Parts: sequence; structure tokens; C-alpha cells
Amino acid sequence: MESLKGRRDVRSCSRFIEAQHQHLRALDQQNGYWKQRAKIFWLKDGDQNTTFFHNAVRRRRQRNRITKLKRSDGTWADRGNGLNELITEYFHVLFNESSHFLKPVLDCFERKISESKTLCLLISDNILLAYETNHFLNRKTSGNMGSVGMKIDMSKAYDRVNWDLVEGIIEKLGFCNDFVAMVSGCIRSVRANSYEVNVLKAILEEFSDASGQQVNLGKSDLTFSRNVDGPSREVVTEIIGFGEGNQRGKYLGVPSLVGRRKNEVLGFINDKILSKIRSWNNRFLSRAGREILIKNVLQAVPTYAMSTFLLPKDLCRNVENSLNRFWWKGSLENGKGINWKCWKDLCKPKACGGMGFRRMREFNLALLGKQGWRFMHYPDSLVTKVFKAKYFRHCSFLEARLGTNPSFVWCSIMEAQGALKDNCKWRVGDEVLSMCGRILG
Repeated sequence: MESLKGRRDVRSCSRFIEAQHQHLRALDQQNGYWKQRAKIFWLKDGDQNTTFFHNAVRRRRQRNRITKLKRSDGTWADRGNGLNELITEYFHVLFNESSHFLKPVLDCFERKISESKTLCLLISDNILLAYETNHFLNRKTSGNMGSVGMKIDMSKAYDRVNWDLVEGIIEKLGFCNDFVAMVSGCIRSVRANSYEVNVLKAILEEFSDASGQQVNLGKSDLTFSRNVDGPSREVVTEIIGFGEGNQRGKYLGVPSLVGRRKNEVLGFINDKILSKIRSWNNRFLSRAGREILIKNVLQAVPTYAMSTFLLPKDLCRNVENSLNRFWWKGSLENGKGINWKCWKDLCKPKACGGMGFRRMREFNLALLGKQGWRFMHYPDSLVTKVFKAKYFRHCSFLEARLGTNPSFVWCSIMEAQGALKDNCKWRVGDEVLSMCGRILG
């Protein structure tokens, strides 16, 4: 390009333009490479900065680097051949083929998909069911029969799954052959006594043989109700091979049980937002970049928890204050600058003078309202059957009451019941009455 820069003939000008296009394409490819390495996908084209991506890659490399691992005998393997041999041995054992028994497992499934029936499953269903189970175990203090909940962790290895079992389950559920073939192409590129515990152990062993997965004994545990005595707990844990856990951990990334100190238990949401803000080098972010970051990254952090829990008002206020400081000042520690508008005004649409950000409380209620909406529209789902049997057995969700001894997730969902009532109406269909409405979000 430098050699062609001073020339004015047609051929040289044409070669210069072509070289310039090639140079720009090379720069764009280089920027895309570092963008993928940094896993930063929220920046717009106008905010691309290679230095920012380099810093993100350096931080990710330092955070993900494995310096040592503990062997089964308690000793440590540091960098070098010892660490490489330990990793190789672990995955060799993990991927070792075992005998598969598919038919007994597949016989447990029945057809769920048809022209008149659809299958709608969300990961939040598992969270709601797990929370209700923990709530029951925590509150059960009387009676001759105790209960125990089992948390099972499978060794996480994608290639260890028996894909023949996965395909068989999809077929048994009623999916069409074209869908099964498409999925196949993608994936291949409780009360307890000694007898019941032995039966449960046999079920786990049969599932492991059929699926090719192994139960991770170190991460699996049992949770007993309060009325189970010590000797019974020892018998169950010895037979099943799991340790006794507690209800203070997390399940699928959210707390398994929330007590009275809700701000303390759910405070990890604001801590995660603050951590993300502090980890970014904000000198490389324009105001437009901050807008994209707030809408696509920071506001998405609490969405998962807000689908099942009603966040305390103080926590919502703290999150909004953190976002407001970051919007106006670019950081949390920098005390300079003026907050020209409060967060409430920034949440107005852009056509009305705002930025289109979200109010945490209203968005939280909208997500919880969708859970109630699913209770009404998917009565055959497992989560709906459990909640209906416990809280609104003889009525619909819109007529349900809080009841006695409710769990925190049920109290959270009930907060959105009023919004559903205000935005729903009866619609006459084919000789049936159905509910229709809208969820404000």
C-alpha cells in the first residue's frame, strides 16, 4: 500500500483500492478472532477495540488456568507430566465403556407428544420442584415416618452419555422420525427404609448401566426431614453410599432454601453484577457500549433467579443504584460526575426521554407471572401437578390462596397473581371456555 500510495495512474489506483479492502478484511478477521477468544459478544461494531479484547483474554486465561489437582490418595499433582498423567487417567476411567441395558429404562417412559398434546419443560420447573421438596423436608418435624431427599450428581462428561438411550427416550415420548434424526445428528457430532433404599440403589445402578453415566458420590448427598433419627440416617447413608448434606447449598445456580434473611441469601445477585462491572476496563467503553452492556449483560444476571424468587425491594434498589452509577460514571469507585437522571426516568422508552432500561421489581413480577400462566396452560406438567396438589387442589390458580405454611417460591408466584387477574379474560372457544391474556414485561 505504501508503494502505491503516491501513484496516480488507473492501474495503481485500482491495485491500491484492492489492497486497502484486503487490509480492512484482515483487520476485521483479527478483531473477530480476539472477540471470540475473549467471549465478548455484546459489543457493537463501533465499540470494537483489540486492546479491550486482549485484556479480556488475559483475564480469562489466568482465571481458567489449572496449576494443580488432588489425587485420590490426597497428594497433589503439580504442573508437568504428573498433572498430564492424572488428567489422562481420570478421563480414561470416565470414558471406559460399560454394558448397557436400555429396554428396562425405556419401558418407564410413555408417549407425551401428540397432535393434541405438547410437551413444555423449563429448567425453572426443576428449581420449583426442588425448592418445594426442601421446604417440605425442613418443615416436617412430626410423625412416625421420616422422609429423605436425594441429590444426585452425574459425572459431567458429554461423550460418556449413551446416545442410543437418548434417541430411544425421544422416540418413546412421541417425537416424529425427522425430529429424532435431526437431534441424533446434532448430539453425535421420599420415605426410606432399608428395603426402599436398596431398591433405589438398584434403580441408580440400572440407570448407570443403561446411560453409561456414573454417579458422582463426592457431590451427591441425602437430605433428611427433621423427624428422622440418627440411627436411621446412618443406615440409609451406609447403604446408598451418599453423605448427608444440608439445605444451605445451591441447586442449578440458585439457593436450595431461603429463610428470613432474604437479602443476605439472595445478595449474590448484586455481588455478581458488581464483580462484572469491576472486571471490565471501562476506559475502552463508549456510552453506547455501556448501554449495550447494561441491557444485554448486567440486566440478564438476575433474570434466572427472578423467574422463581421475588427479590426483596432493597435488593432491587441496590441493583438499580449500581447500574445507575455505572451508566453515568462508568465505574463504581469513581465518585466524580453527576447522575443527571434517576433510574426510574432512565427506564422510560427512548421516545419518552428515557433509555429503555428495566425496573427490577416490575420485571421480576412479570417473570413470576409467567410461572402462574404456565400453571393454567400446562396442567399436565409435573410442576403444575405438584403445586396444584399442595396449594390449589380444588380451584384454578387465579382462585388460589396463599394457604398455611407456604414456601417462598409459592409466595413469590402469588405476588404476580393480581397482575394475571387484571390482564386475563374468558374466551369462548369450541364449546369450551379458555383463558387468554397478556403478560406485561
